[in-house]
Amino acid sequence: MENLAFILHNNRRYNIKIMIVTIDEIFKILFQKNWKEEEYPYDTIASEIKDELYFEKEVSVELANWIDEEGYGCIRPNQIDEDDPNYDPSGTEVIQIYAEDYIGDNFKIDFLSSFNNDDYVVSEEEIYSYEEVEGWINDSIQRAIAFFNNFTAADTDSGAPEDLKLNLKYDKKIILNDLNSKWSKDATYQILGFEDIPEGDNIF
Repeated sequence: MENLAFILHNNRRYNIKIMIVTIDEIFKILFQKNWKEEEYPYDTIASEIKDELYFEKEVSVELANWIDEEGYGCIRPNQIDEDDPNYDPSGTEVIQIYAEDYIGDNFKIDFLSSFNNDDYVVSEEEIYSYEEVEGWINDSIQRAIAFFNNFTAADTDSGAPEDLKLNLKYDKKIILNDLNSKWSKDATYQILGFEDIPEGDNIF
């Protein structure tokens, strides 16, 4: 929705374009169209994070075995079979940890609640620049990634030989105009519907 308003500066009147953007619109684009009813994202930035992100880590063979057999699993592209003459139980190998195996249980709340971000957007009465809205979205996604990186792939309290936290990275910069071509740089923005942002456990 687009409104026209004006400001006064040095006794001159300037028209400004105000775009009304809702949290519902944003979450439909970032999570999925039926985000209020569905628990999992589909064909969006959120689904890319949940279903496609992974990190690689060189770990001990002992830890790789534990994650593979006792934990939530990992990909072992250079695993050496125990009956191979090159097998070294005290050696190391590179494993791949996929996000979907570790962050899926409460993903919707964990991801969406990260948009409770007072560093950028604080009030429905406020007017924001294009850059501020874009910055809020990008920062909120990075907050979600930081929260997920507190999750463990292995921890000694569960019997693992050592601790290993997730180390996910999402390097893509979200461009506001790419999300919706009507969200232009020459507009200012009012964001409505903050009550739709769920409360989560990710306190920053």
